[in-house]
Amino acid sequence: MSERSPTLRDVAAAAGVGLATASRALSGDPRCAAATRKQVEAAAAKLAYTPDPGVAALARRRAGQVNRYPLGWLWERESPPQGQDLELIQSVRAEAEAQGYTLEVVQIPELGGPEAAGRVLEARGVVGCFVPSLNRESVANAFPWDRFSVVSFLQENFALPFDTVRPDMFYLMFHAWKRARLSGASRIGVVIPSSVIARENELLLSACAYYQQQSVGGGVPTLILQPKGDRNPDHYTEETVAWFESHLPEVVIGKTEGAYWALRDAGWRCPEDFQYISLRRTDPRGLIAGFDWEQPVLAEALMARMHSLVSLGLRGSRPTAGSWVSEGKWCDGASFLR
Repeated sequence: MSERSPTLRDVAAAAGVGLATASRALSGDPRCAAATRKQVEAAAAKLAYTPDPGVAALARRRAGQVNRYPLGWLWERESPPQGQDLELIQSVRAEAEAQGYTLEVVQIPELGGPEAAGRVLEARGVVGCFVPSLNRESVANAFPWDRFSVVSFLQENFALPFDTVRPDMFYLMFHAWKRARLSGASRIGVVIPSSVIARENELLLSACAYYQQQSVGGGVPTLILQPKGDRNPDHYTEETVAWFESHLPEVVIGKTEGAYWALRDAGWRCPEDFQYISLRRTDPRGLIAGFDWEQPVLAEALMARMHSLVSLGLRGSRPTAGSWVSEGKWCDGASFLR
């Protein structure tokens, strides 16, 4: 069997630059410094790299003129992405540029709502949209999905029929519980705030059940928070605190850092009163240990799905939408027992 052909990722690694920089260097982008361009070109020549003709074809929308296919990252909030959201977008943008696309953040409220945003994006020539978790059903129902190739990310609030890239929640819970046990804790609590769909919770509960059977003394009961119809903002904090006071767990494993802040707001302190492990996103200040997004892995998976859909011309919903999972990256924090 012949060896695989070198990719742009191989060239970027050999040249010691990022994917986006390697793409700009080989495409003659004037933003790339001359020294960097020579460095990348030398690495490409050494590896005998040749661009993927399929990607090159996608990058040409008019004969003889390069015009990259634009993609949009839908954002339903009025404030722009920050922190880890922005970091993930930047990682996906680098992957997109390496494959002949561009990526822009689309703030739906600024464009007049989901229907108007869809018309604007179509007019701009956008071919595909990435969808992070949606909290507003109006956006899910009103956006004209059938005009674009769609890949969702961490989608759980609404059962959208699109390919989805998400963390492997069973894996995260499995290893979080294992780390808590290795720290010497015998009373391990789990807080899983439930959304409308929350398909991931089934995986979390399966991992919990496996470990609770092996826990000395039966462990601590798992708390599943269901949203109330009146959307009471205190509901989350009240039930979490009541559960905590009843069972006093040594370690709390939460689906996000939200339960941690609910306990903090109620007067409990970490790590004095409990240790906290987050299954999705650690605190940027190092207060919470747990799993962060593995940005490059998620970005690569997102762009792989998008490129496949665009190449095949698949738009809108599909009855056989797939789900791709990615392992998280463990990060130590001040809250974790060592």
